[in-house]
Amino acid sequence: YQRRVHGTLSECLFFFVFGSPMANKQIICPYDGQTTKLTLDNEAMKILTDGTTYEPNTFISTTKIVLGVLAVGSALLSHFYPLPFPRNKYLILGCCICYFFLSFVLHLLALYVERNVIFLSKEFTKNNKKYFLRISTFMGQYSPNYHIQCDLLQLPEAPAGAGFMELVKRNIQIYTSAPVVHTTSLNTRCNKFFDSRGILYPPNLKEVLTQQLEKLRLTL
Repeated sequence: YQRRVHGTLSECLFFFVFGSPMANKQIICPYDGQTTKLTLDNEAMKILTDGTTYEPNTFISTTKIVLGVLAVGSALLSHFYPLPFPRNKYLILGCCICYFFLSFVLHLLALYVERNVIFLSKEFTKNNKKYFLRISTFMGQYSPNYHIQCDLLQLPEAPAGAGFMELVKRNIQIYTSAPVVHTTSLNTRCNKFFDSRGILYPPNLKEVLTQQLEKLRLTL
C-alpha cells in the first residue's frame, strides 16, 4: 500500500511538472451524442481550416459577432447610462427591445441558416468556373452514426458594388438554397474516430474528410 501511494504521488508530481500525456486529448462519453458530434465537428473544422486549401467564408459568423456585441452593448447601456430611474424608463425599454430583437435574429441565423453546416468556403475557381464548398454533418439523437455531406455549389457572381443587405441575402442563399452541382456523403459509426476510452483519434477523421473532398475534386 505504501509503495502504491508513493508511486501515485510521484506520478502526480511528474504530471504537475511536465504535464499529463492526456492533457491535450479530447475525451468524450460515447453515450453523449451531442458532445460526440460537437467534438467531431470542431476537429473537422480544424482539419478543413488548417489542412486544406479551402478558405473559410466567415461572413455569417462575423455578422453574428457584430449582432452579439450590439446586444451586449444595449444591455450595458441600460444598466450604466447616467440617468436615474424613472427618467430612464424609455431608455431601458428601448434597450430591452433591441436586446431581444438581436437575440431573436441570432437564434434565426443559427436555427434556420447555419443549421448543420460546419464549414462554408469562400468562392474558388476551378476550370474557369466558380464554386463554393459546403460541408454539413448530421447525427441522430440516439444514433451511433456520424453523417458527413460535402456539396459543391454554384451561384451567379455578386454584382459590383453590392450593398450589405445584398451580401447578407447572397450568403444566406449559399447556406440554404444555392444549386448543388455535385455532392458526396458518408455515414459511418462514431467508434471509427474514438478508442475504447472515448479519446478522439483525429487521423481517422482527416482520412474520411480527405476521401470525400477527393471525390468532389474528381467530378470537376
